[in-house]
Amino acid sequence: YRWSGHARGHWQETMTILQENDPGLLNNGTTGLTPNDGVILSQVLREAKAKTEERERNLKQIQKHQYKKKLHFETLFDDYHGLVHLEALEMLSKQAQLKLESLMAPLTGKALEELQETMTEVKELCELPEMESETADADGTQTVDELEQKLRETIIDLDPSVKVDFGEILKSWSDYTAWLDENKHADGETRSVQDIFEKAMHALAQTTALCVLRMHKLAEILLISEHHSTATEADVLVQLTTVFCWHLSGVAARFCTELTNHNQNNSPSNESDGSTLITNIFLEGSNSTSYIQNAFQLFIPILQLGAA
Repeated sequence: YRWSGHARGHWQETMTILQENDPGLLNNGTTGLTPNDGVILSQVLREAKAKTEERERNLKQIQKHQYKKKLHFETLFDDYHGLVHLEALEMLSKQAQLKLESLMAPLTGKALEELQETMTEVKELCELPEMESETADADGTQTVDELEQKLRETIIDLDPSVKVDFGEILKSWSDYTAWLDENKHADGETRSVQDIFEKAMHALAQTTALCVLRMHKLAEILLISEHHSTATEADVLVQLTTVFCWHLSGVAARFCTELTNHNQNNSPSNESDGSTLITNIFLEGSNSTSYIQNAFQLFIPILQLGAA
């Protein structure tokens, strides 16, 4: 059988495409094939197809892993600079602890005993309430104005010279509620459960990071303040931490409600996926409040130093 010029042209085109898509072919001896090796060519095509499919599978796995990593709370929290502020707060707490230890080192007898009693009293002032009951009514329906009022109430007894800026937290909630309300009234394409879940993860991570930022800045102010009312400062911090946790629980609840409504209205192809995402949001909401409560604990040496 003799190949026509047309067929030979197809052969050459095929080999060129194979070499472009799989440079390995250049070195595996297949470039020495002739048009008379038809059986071998089909084998090469099958192998090239299998390699391409394997590459695509591997790429999808990598993309899936990267996607999950991007949606991981700790990764997002770091992306929103929460980790930087948490570490800064840890450093301030450690510095206060070291100063306390140096103050106590030369003391003995009654003087040491009195200072230790003061330290214990401050620690007792820093007892947080049971968060489960404090956040039981958190449903995320608070408006920006209502949230601002609750936040302002927590610092009303603080020294007027101590300024706490809640602007970024309020702006963030304004943006997320606008997104949620827009979804409710949108005439365009319906959002997927994954879209809502992604937004929820970003909302929780960003809000947590902004709360930790406020706590970090407040710790800086308290450390340089000359006059202290430790009982008032402790009470303010307890209230502020409680409202932060209430707000974060509300953020999680609001997005879970959105997902539930979406599932009811759109008959998802896989209902268990929607339920899993709702569970994940609640878990990350709980994780968020844990971050805030842990950050609060870092204030204890700072308040103790102010009382010493």
